[in-house]
Amino acid sequence: ASSLQPRDPLPPLEQTPPPQRAPVYSDKDAWKFCDPEPGSDRKGMLLSNQIDMFCRKGLLVETNYDESRLRPAAYTLTIGQDYVDSAGRRGRLTKDKPSLEMKPNSIVYVTTAEKLNLPYYIAARFNLRVKWVYKGILLGTGPQVEPGYRGFLSCPLYNLTNKSNRIQLGDEFATIDFERTTNFC
Repeated sequence: ASSLQPRDPLPPLEQTPPPQRAPVYSDKDAWKFCDPEPGSDRKGMLLSNQIDMFCRKGLLVETNYDESRLRPAAYTLTIGQDYVDSAGRRGRLTKDKPSLEMKPNSIVYVTTAEKLNLPYYIAARFNLRVKWVYKGILLGTGPQVEPGYRGFLSCPLYNLTNKSNRIQLGDEFATIDFERTTNFC
């Protein structure tokens, strides 16, 4: 006869779910909604160092950002690929066809090469560079870009002269400035 007695079975293991992790957000995600520099004195136009800081996080100018296009309180936008000519035909500028002709007294719609991604607490304004005005071209659009906008800008350009003008892919044609609004979050 054995003196060993059967052991009590081990208690069941507790079935605990794995710990919940907080979602991981990038600075870009967080900054899209909440200003990284909150405070009552933070309103107003962004200077180049702040424009650069946001752009490096993928905000303001999300694609085709080029630090050399920074101005003291603005950024220079360039002509992108897509356009609509004065006859209403859609077109695309490429390396093989890098320019389009603006006929006298006509209008063309151009798109920026830069894609914007504005936080919900920053509005933007853009306007034509003065050298284009001297060529007789005017920008025909309301210049405000709403907070939270994401995408390319398109705008009509009017040739008010009696001569043709050539528009090249990559031409610096407009400047955009950015201004903080009230807090979003």
